[in-house]
Amino acid sequence: MDWKTHIRTGSKAAGAMAAINLLILGVMMVIGYNTTPLDPSGVEIPIVVFAIATMIGGGIVPGLIGTVTWVKVNERWSEQSRVLFTLLALVIASFMTLPFTNPRVPTGDAYVLTAVLHYSTAILGSWFIPYFSNADKSAGHE
Repeated sequence: MDWKTHIRTGSKAAGAMAAINLLILGVMMVIGYNTTPLDPSGVEIPIVVFAIATMIGGGIVPGLIGTVTWVKVNERWSEQSRVLFTLLALVIASFMTLPFTNPRVPTGDAYVLTAVLHYSTAILGSWFIPYFSNADKSAGHE
């Protein structure tokens, strides 16, 4: 496993995912979904902190972990790998979003906001991670 290539690929995907998720967060705030989730003490998370958490949880972490996952999925199921990777991402987003699988899911507008961000992260990751992985292969960075 070439970690340098995976980190480069994951960083590219993470940057693209984080930037688009920040745009989605901004649009959601503008159209009225401006209630952020509560922190463990019961206080609403400040928007700046939530934006940073969006960059980390909606870009950096899934971009880097998703790249390693993509490599393993692609090695094992090369022809169906993109479909399986997308399904895996959507299943993870569902577990993070649904109230019966995650007891700390927010309610109201904050639920809509986090659900949109969870699923957008899954969809963006299933697009960008394979794209940047395949771009690195074709450019000879493997």
